[in-house]
Parts: sequence; C-alpha cells; structure tokens
Amino acid sequence: MSWIIIFTTILSLATGAGAVYASDDALPGETLYPVKTLVESIRLAVADDGAEPGLRFKFADRRVEELYEIYTTGDMDDVDEAAQGYENQVQLLTQLIEQVQAQDPEEAVKLRQELQTKLQQHARRMEELVEQENEGASDQVRKRVRQALQTNTRLQSQVNEAVDEPEIPDQGIPDSEGEETAAEETSGGGNGAGKGQIGARVHSTDEGAVFEFSLNGQGKNGVYAKIGDTRFDCTLTDETAVCPAGPVREQDRIHLYDAATDELLFSYRYQYKMQTQQKNQYGQNGNGGSGEGSGGGEENRNGKGN
Repeated sequence: MSWIIIFTTILSLATGAGAVYASDDALPGETLYPVKTLVESIRLAVADDGAEPGLRFKFADRRVEELYEIYTTGDMDDVDEAAQGYENQVQLLTQLIEQVQAQDPEEAVKLRQELQTKLQQHARRMEELVEQENEGASDQVRKRVRQALQTNTRLQSQVNEAVDEPEIPDQGIPDSEGEETAAEETSGGGNGAGKGQIGARVHSTDEGAVFEFSLNGQGKNGVYAKIGDTRFDCTLTDETAVCPAGPVREQDRIHLYDAATDELLFSYRYQYKMQTQQKNQYGQNGNGGSGEGSGGGEENRNGKGN
C-alpha cells in the first residue's frame, strides 16, 4: 500500500495537485486525460473489495458521458479510447460479480440488478447518439459507438443468465391451455419492488407463438417484448399482457420491458412447439437454425441466447 501513496505523491508533485483535480473533467484527446485514467487506476488499486464495484460503476458512467461529449467533435482515436474504456469497465464488472457470487450470493444479486439498471441507462444514452442526424459524427465514429452498444446489450443478456435462478413454483398464468413457463425466470432490476412477480406462458397458434404475461401490478404504462433485436408490441387486458410474436425460435429467451421507461421488467427462457407451417415461414424469413438471434444490430439484447 505504501508504494501507491508514494506514487500518488510523486504524481501530484510532478503534475501539480491542481492538475490531478482538474483532470476529473478531462476528455479523451486532452492533455490531462491520461492523468484522469491513471488516478482511476490508483483508486481501484487502493480500494477494498467492497468499494470496487461502486468505483467501476462510476467509471463506466464516466466513459459513456465522455462518448456523449466527444461524439461530434472527437476524432476516431478519442472515441475509440472512451468506447474501449467503457467496454473494459462493464466487462470487468460482470467478472467481479461472478467472483462475489461464490462468496456472497445475496450481494451478487444486488450487484447484478444494479448492473442491469446501469446497462439499460447506458444503452439509452448511446442509442440517443446513434439515432441523431448529426453531420459532425463520421460513419466510423457511429460504427464504434454501435459496437459499444452491442457489447452493452450482450452483457445485459449475460447478466440475466450468468447465475442459475432459483425455481419459483406456480408462477404461470392459470390456464389449462399453452405451456407454463415458470422456470428460468429473471426479474428486472427496476421498479417492481413491493409488487407481485410476473408470470408467463407461451402457446402456439396458426400465426406463430403468442406470449402472455400476468403483470401483477407492474407495467401499467404499457409493455413490449423483445427476442434478440426484434420487438413485439403487446396489448393489455386488465393484468395480462398479450404479445403475438409470430414464427420465432422454439427455444430462446424473451425480455419484457416497460413501454414508458424501457426498463427491463422480466426475462425468461421459453420453449414451445412450432407448427410445420410456421417452420416453413421461419426458414423463408432467414431467421432459423443459427442460434444467434434474428439480427446483429446494436439493439440485440439476447446475444447467443446460451
């Protein structure tokens, strides 16, 4: 520990204490930015295990805001530095949570929920950038931000599936038809506290799969569902959301979102039997057989589906 104190002292003397503090606002490409990232590394090195997740959350937030600041003015190298820094922080966070899981499963659940919320916030921020019709951003810059967004959405899926969830008995919608799907459910990290848990089932029709969710007080602003990067609108009737999905994979993971906030409410791995006519349509649409989701765009929240 003493070497870090000595190093920090030398850094302050070499650059000036004011420069260290001023570096907090530095952006990629600016003179003080290397000082900023070096100070972050030192803070991580001296932090105890309990403080490390909070620091990494903070530094990931910083990288996203840096991307936002330099999107139209920074050159490709600067944007890449911020994007790479963001990807490193969130990937290290997922690894850190896996380590915490072995020692303190309850704490790991809290961290996973916080990470899920953060990833959703970061995704919305980056989506704002790539959707802007701004002539100041080059195609290269847009592509790099989309790559960071792809990393984000892939990690969202990994966070949901990283740890086997405990089975919750009898959460399916009480109905004799269709397949009950209470196993492998994941609640979102959002505003469902104090409300009932969401139940779900899927059944096959002539048009394809239809998902039904028993909302139990959640999703009052409306909901939508996603499989991979494909969004499905849902209709609400009392406490039930019905989401026709058409011919989709027979096994995959579906995510349910709040329509007003884009907050993840529920996620689970479904399984249903596709009818022969649907299989033909599915193959003609080019979506079947690869196991990679239906697209590769920046909004792919399912990744490989594991």
